[in-house]
Amino acid sequence: MAMAETALKLEPGSTNIIRSVASVYLRAGDDAKALGIYGPAWLEKAIAAGNDRDVNSYASFWTRAGKNLDSALAAAKAAVEKEPKAYFYWSTLSDVYAKTGDKTQAVKAAETAVALAQGRAKESMQKKLEALLK
Repeated sequence: MAMAETALKLEPGSTNIIRSVASVYLRAGDDAKALGIYGPAWLEKAIAAGNDRDVNSYASFWTRAGKNLDSALAAAKAAVEKEPKAYFYWSTLSDVYAKTGDKTQAVKAAETAVALAQGRAKESMQKKLEALLK
């Protein structure tokens, strides 16, 4: 944890380091510290800056963690709003909805991801959709 905090001091604006340090805090059981550096306040700044990839990554991070899901949902919606033709943003939105138990919305978002994706990505999104429909 000390190394993670040192990295954060050296590169306080690096999203990758912030995310990594938040992950360390989560593994250590300190959700409050994770949220303090990579929570709703961070998200608000990222949305204001128009960093849709970072916003989407935030949604994925918290969805995988199974925590801070309201904020993850807001992030996924913001990414889709900013770049509505990016199938992978719709995929993330589907993941968040699935994690929150909203299967109907998860399916709708996955259907949009399938419609937008091409090539192998389309196949992958189709498999995701089929898994949701089971």
